[in-house]
Amino acid sequence: MKKTLILFIAISLVVLLSGGVFADVIKFSYGGPGNLDSDAHVLATIVKSHIETATNGEFEVKLYPQDQLGDARERIELLQQNVTHINISTTGGLGQFYENNPIFAIPFSIPNSAVFWELMDGEFGDKLRADITEKIDKVSCLALTESGGFCVFTNNKRPIKTVEDMKGLSFRILEEPIQKKMFDALGASATPIAWTELYTSLQTGVIDGQHNPVTIINYGKLYEVQKYATISNHANSPMAVLVNTEWWENLSDKNQDIIATAIHKGKIAGRGRDQIIMATKGIEILKENGMEVNTLKPEERQKFAEITQPVVLEYIEKDYGEETYKLAQEYLDAVERAKEKVTNIGNFSEYK
Repeated sequence: MKKTLILFIAISLVVLLSGGVFADVIKFSYGGPGNLDSDAHVLATIVKSHIETATNGEFEVKLYPQDQLGDARERIELLQQNVTHINISTTGGLGQFYENNPIFAIPFSIPNSAVFWELMDGEFGDKLRADITEKIDKVSCLALTESGGFCVFTNNKRPIKTVEDMKGLSFRILEEPIQKKMFDALGASATPIAWTELYTSLQTGVIDGQHNPVTIINYGKLYEVQKYATISNHANSPMAVLVNTEWWENLSDKNQDIIATAIHKGKIAGRGRDQIIMATKGIEILKENGMEVNTLKPEERQKFAEITQPVVLEYIEKDYGEETYKLAQEYLDAVERAKEKVTNIGNFSEYK
């Protein structure tokens, strides 16, 4: 009996020290496919690997992609209830809880990914993360990262090279009034259509076009039902990496550092994946499948901005109030600072 007890204790100690059965489980949910075609899955995969390795099995990270635990709203609600611990939300989901979400929809405000990253990782991004944390109950925002890259216009009628080319075209949008304001200002029409119905709607001519990142266009094989693409870079919405606040605050400083580091690594990896795809097979896939691809000239892109931004800012001020409008103006100011910082990369005079 004594030998059995000693053996049981010994086995229990081995299991405990190995972290196997007794590992704490971190539940990580997100939308999008559970493969490396998805920014969210790239980030989550890096997070899982880093946490499990760095804690020597103290934590096991279980991934729940493809809305397995619910849609965007339901996943944030599960996070608030501490049923899950980490969640990635696009601005579509975030907007159901965060009243200042419209600032991300100001069109033609960010010219490229380098500026976007500088904006999200800098002082203004820190302010946004703090604001999201304050305004969404029981949730903290640890990172803001890219969600597939910049949106481009595609359609079946004609190449879009100028503002005049937009007139009379019909586009698919999300259930997002600011998107409609943008297309209305450009003389186009816009209709909310679910993603699951988009391919057929383009195929049958219910609408002429749509706007999404190139990575999403390729994922949905929309090149099969679209003739023209214009690299407009008119919108780039972040994904927010959210955690349950109570769970986060109860972690040790060491484990917080490990998880924060994991999320930072995952964020950078996802961004890199987007750039590699765009540089190697993103736009090329569109061309190989028969699409004509054009890029808006800088002077034309500026005309698009001058037409759409005042309309969107007026709508934000009228429908969302002074606080959101003020934050939108701060956002645009921060974009200008980010542009300057990115383009000033070779100037070391201030350090001399």
